[in-house]
Amino acid sequence: MRMLKSPITWITYLVCMLPAAYYFQQASSNNLGFDPIGSLESALRFGAIGWFSVGLLLGPITRFTRFNLMGVRTPLRLVAYSYLILLIVVYLLLDRQLDMEIIWIDLEGIQYRNVFLTLWTCHGLVPCP
Repeated sequence: MRMLKSPITWITYLVCMLPAAYYFQQASSNNLGFDPIGSLESALRFGAIGWFSVGLLLGPITRFTRFNLMGVRTPLRLVAYSYLILLIVVYLLLDRQLDMEIIWIDLEGIQYRNVFLTLWTCHGLVPCP
């Protein structure tokens, strides 16, 4: 409960979600090129991977510099999961329009299965204190 009262937590949430809001705004105004949904998916994918990476790097940074950044570790992980959930929602609703046949064909394909299995495996290997 103490983490929710900290202003650093809310600033972290707001600052980290600004790129996602920007890309959604650019996609809604059709400024992301000839394939705005693909560009939005790509931006969300790289955002999720980036915030997961930053969250994982906080441990070694804290250990080597003795500068305690563990207060933003949980918010960064939640932001990364938010990006991942946004990616799944964009894929299901905007890209495939809830057509279960196409979604099932994609899930049988190698691309999405590997991405989900990799993320699930990495989440299981990285301890969350």
